[in-house]
Amino acid sequence: MHRPARVWGRRRGGDLFMRGVLLVLAVVFAAVSFRADAAPPKVSPKPPQTLEEWRDAATARLNAKKRGVRNPAIKPGKYLVVLRLAVLKDGRVVGVRMLQSSTNAEIDSAALRLVADVSPLPPLPPRNGFQPEASLVGLPITYHIEAPKPASKRKARTAQAAKPEAAAAE
Repeated sequence: MHRPARVWGRRRGGDLFMRGVLLVLAVVFAAVSFRADAAPPKVSPKPPQTLEEWRDAATARLNAKKRGVRNPAIKPGKYLVVLRLAVLKDGRVVGVRMLQSSTNAEIDSAALRLVADVSPLPPLPPRNGFQPEASLVGLPITYHIEAPKPASKRKARTAQAAKPEAAAAE
């Protein structure tokens, strides 16, 4: 005798079992693919323990946010600006003073803007077991200005080709 697929609205046991297996596999696959797409957890860096480590961390943060100074009038070369920062224990910069100028006003102002944009810096480390409320710290900021790249040969040829046409039009 042949048994019908449905008896009183229920399926055979095998169909329910397979549906359950497929459902579990789908959930596991979705969880694995979601986990693979997720960004890796951010590992917060260990706070600096010495003033030298703090200077390195602060300089790295400043260099990461530093933008180039784009003025063709500035001569190519290396420009050094030394700033004295008044830093609170939580890393907020509350004062900036220029100790050494780069001899270029645009580069000097870019260094001052950089500190304002990057604040807060990493928290200050304790000194001799004591956490100061604030500290004055000197930080050098170096800008490397490169010579402007010459126009490509293609642009130069296009400009030369346009000159005779312009002269002929007159």
